[in-house]
Amino acid sequence: MLVNEIVLPILDKNPSEKILIFTGFVNTQKFLQKILQSVGYEVTIFNGQLDLSEKEKSVQRFRQQAQIMITTEAGGEGRNFQFANIMVNYDLPWNPMKVEQRIGRLDRIGQTRKVQIYNLYSENTLEQRILDVLEYRIQLFTQAVGSLEPILGDVERDIARIVFEHLDGIDEHMERFGENLEEQIAKARLAEEILGGFILDRASFRKDEANKLLKRLTLANFDDLRRFIQDALDYCGGGLSRHNDGGDYLTLSPELAGRIQVKNTRVRGVFDPKEALEREDLDFFAFGHEHIDQIVTYVYNKEAKTGVRYLPPDAPPEVTVEIIYEYESRGHFHAKGQMVRHLVGQDLQVHSETITIMPVVGQPVTAKVDMPKWLSSAIEISQLRATEEIKQFQEKTYEEGSPERRETEDRYRRIYNHRREQLKARIERERAWIDEKTQNGTDDEKKILPARRAKLRLMEQEFQNLTIKLEQKIEELNRQADISQTIVSAGLVVRQ
Repeated sequence: MLVNEIVLPILDKNPSEKILIFTGFVNTQKFLQKILQSVGYEVTIFNGQLDLSEKEKSVQRFRQQAQIMITTEAGGEGRNFQFANIMVNYDLPWNPMKVEQRIGRLDRIGQTRKVQIYNLYSENTLEQRILDVLEYRIQLFTQAVGSLEPILGDVERDIARIVFEHLDGIDEHMERFGENLEEQIAKARLAEEILGGFILDRASFRKDEANKLLKRLTLANFDDLRRFIQDALDYCGGGLSRHNDGGDYLTLSPELAGRIQVKNTRVRGVFDPKEALEREDLDFFAFGHEHIDQIVTYVYNKEAKTGVRYLPPDAPPEVTVEIIYEYESRGHFHAKGQMVRHLVGQDLQVHSETITIMPVVGQPVTAKVDMPKWLSSAIEISQLRATEEIKQFQEKTYEEGSPERRETEDRYRRIYNHRREQLKARIERERAWIDEKTQNGTDDEKKILPARRAKLRLMEQEFQNLTIKLEQKIEELNRQADISQTIVSAGLVVRQ
């Protein structure tokens, strides 16, 4: 049996290894349990028919002694198995979010090893086509997709519609569906990366620890995010308060909840990643959490940017124009941002530096200050320098994205070759059928020959268009990213 071919070499090499097998049906689960136990493996099961105490005993047995747990979808919700790192999808759901939930049982905070995923399917079946969509189009097994739920939520329904309405032309419809889905996901991931790069690196919430070791300052950590949310709620309507049993209560006024379009006006969670690991019953307040994202976006879009006169602790002896820019790359790869500070004095020389923490503003200058005559020239010189810098930033970003572009181009070519071979085989079968029926077909079969020849011509045209589509995708892939330049703040640095 195929599942044995996966399990046997793993457990022979390391009998203490843990393997989590997902199946969609209890009967299949019992069948696999019987087979695996018959060859001497320690196996436990987990499903929705077990009561709470039985579920807890099964989890403990898997943790302490069983080599294999076979679970239905019930094991994909709320249970954490970081002590295991091997997962087998015996039955593959049509819903990507269910697969994501399965992966999330192993690939989560606390996992110390690379997660290995095995997907079983029969060749030339609907299962294989669905796996192609999950693996190649969505990249479900290499990238997190939790934030794509608004897009992926309808995938199961769309696949069912294709299966039941277009069974004869399922290949063509699945191909078009996959292309449209891939395009939507690329746009969503780009928007997500740009938002994520605004303040905090969302991919690793322990970046603050790394920066401590490197003796680097960061734009923000989770304490800064908490203070920002606290101030934002105090200003916009709401509050943040500690709960006696741990964590924070985030409260929104009805008006603010309506403006940021969230349903729950009160949620409880934690900002500290270490505390989040210990308190899995609470939300993790970080980028990616609906309320946090919506509050940050609302405040960022709401607040006006103004020019001011101020006195920082390290003010230069002469009057200086300070302008802080944000450069953003909106490409398919390495969407990123960079903060740059310009200081321009009376000599109109631009001192430019990349910053990782916003400069201390200090005290506003209330006394009347005459605007320097060279102010306009200083701003113009800074703008010219910024134009040069953003071109360099664009080239650097494009170069940094080269490895991922090559990897994606290889993936496109694999999809193309797979689709090409499938279509080629169908064309050959169709030609053989037409040739045979032209010579030896019945009268009824010969009546439909014109329709079959028309279908063949469409397939041949599609075969030719595959190469054109591939070239168009690669051309789009290698296009330079869109770059934007935003003035975050501008001010006149003076001494009183």
